[in-house]
Amino acid sequence: MIDASHSQVIMKINEIGYDVCSDLCLKQVLLCDDEEFNLMTLTHLLMHFSLEGECFESGTLAVNCFRKRLNLKCCSRTFGLVLTDISMPGLDGYGVCTQITATQNFWFEGMRKQQSLVKFKAKRVTPVVAVTAYTDEST
Repeated sequence: MIDASHSQVIMKINEIGYDVCSDLCLKQVLLCDDEEFNLMTLTHLLMHFSLEGECFESGTLAVNCFRKRLNLKCCSRTFGLVLTDISMPGLDGYGVCTQITATQNFWFEGMRKQQSLVKFKAKRVTPVVAVTAYTDEST
């Protein structure tokens, strides 16, 4: 169960350098959590900022969707942010982060070789933010 207030989540997103309301590529957010309640909570939170979340209960399904969207080579169809649970059966949040980062690096390198990255003006890396229900009372 998510135990973070809206302001804590937005503060973390702002720490990674995103203006949630103005980044056009951030309209699509990939949500990955094995708990349906957490996905509903995150989706509700995103709606307050006019953002859309695409939900996955499996890390593998989330990574596959990310790869498919990235291959469309269109900023309006890619995800602007990934929110993933750390602890999930199968491919966990660490694996999701690793595979998404590797996918982006491979894709950008391919675009550079084809010299078609120029139309994107810069390498735009989609941030992956960990979401967890674990709390540490000592902090």
